[in-house]
Amino acid sequence: MRESLALVDEGIISKEDMDICVRWGIGFKLAVVGPMRLLDMAGLDTYNNVASYLNRDLSKTDGVPQVITDNIEAQTFGFKSGKGLFEYGEGDVAAKRAQIVSQLIQVRNAMPKPLSSDQV
Repeated sequence: MRESLALVDEGIISKEDMDICVRWGIGFKLAVVGPMRLLDMAGLDTYNNVASYLNRDLSKTDGVPQVITDNIEAQTFGFKSGKGLFEYGEGDVAAKRAQIVSQLIQVRNAMPKPLSSDQV
C-alpha cells in the first residue's frame, strides 16, 4: 500500500492505472497463489537479484502519504463521505459495494478448493 501511494504521490502513475496494474498483475495471482508461494514460483534467487537493487528505490517514508492527508483535510474519506481518491455520485457507494461483493464471490467460486494438509 505504501509503495502504491508513493508512486501515485510522485506522479509516476495515476490512481486508476495503479488499481488496474495491481488487479491484473500481482493482485490477480494473489487470488490463487499467496505471496510466499509466488516467491517460490519466481525463484528465491530471482527475487534476491531484483530486491538487491530495487528495494533501494522503494518508498521509505514513515509518514502518511500526501494524497491521504490532502483528502483528510478536504473531508473526503472515501465511501464514508461519497468521495475520496475516487468520486461517487448519489447512491453510487452502495452500488460499488454490491459490485465489489459480487466480484469477490465470483473470484472465490472460481478458485480451486484448498488442499488439506495431508494432500500437500
